[in-house]
Amino acid sequence: MKTLTAKELALYLGCECEIVTAPNTVGKLISISLEGDVCRILQPPYSPMNGGWFAKIEEVKPILRPLSDISANECFELVKLKDFPRASDGRMIALNGRYEPDVFLYLLSKHFDLFGWIEQNLAIDKNTLK
Repeated sequence: MKTLTAKELALYLGCECEIVTAPNTVGKLISISLEGDVCRILQPPYSPMNGGWFAKIEEVKPILRPLSDISANECFELVKLKDFPRASDGRMIALNGRYEPDVFLYLLSKHFDLFGWIEQNLAIDKNTLK
């Protein structure tokens, strides 16, 4: 079974995650060891003084949002962030797969699943949590 690597998981530092060997153990991913085998998860309420857990990388699943969850406000922020090409009637034109670093970083910061990890069972859909 495929698991996420430390480099992949590092893209979502700061997002909530679950330790799969301890179901319903949800916290915020705050660090990954230099060796890339262990990460630290802060328990709620999120304060460095509040302790936390250490877990092996393969035991951690990030809790992400599917791209279909993007709100109108978030779309507006993307438009402000990047000057998207527009048709003569003002409608936005798709970027046709162009790499846009600012857009990519914004979507990562909002914890959107940009890599299909939810469908691969490597991440948890935020909408499925109670």
